[in-house]
Amino acid sequence: MKKTFFSSLICTLILIGETKPLTMEDMTERYGLLYELETKENGKKKARGTPYTGRILAKTNKVTGKINGESGLVKDGKRIGVWKQYREGILEAQGEYLNGKKKDKWLKFKEKKNRP
Repeated sequence: MKKTFFSSLICTLILIGETKPLTMEDMTERYGLLYELETKENGKKKARGTPYTGRILAKTNKVTGKINGESGLVKDGKRIGVWKQYREGILEAQGEYLNGKKKDKWLKFKEKKNRP
């Protein structure tokens, strides 16, 4: 029994590790819920049938290495927990979602400019 459990656990971890990180570009929003986009045979993208559950990562520019976009967790298509918003590698805002709605006030960060 232990052998079967560990075998299935290893297979699950391998499958989880093989999934590519998703960004907001891989999502579409319908009626306030996030759905993962999938590419059909004709090349067009269409939303999957069930709301997305998983992690969303901000996109990293391959040339500059700077992060852009937002990152956080999604459960049943609703944003949950702490979310961060980045622009050109700088954290712009951070706040929390509860059941898909913004909770409390969000922290907004301003870029410091060099003064002579």
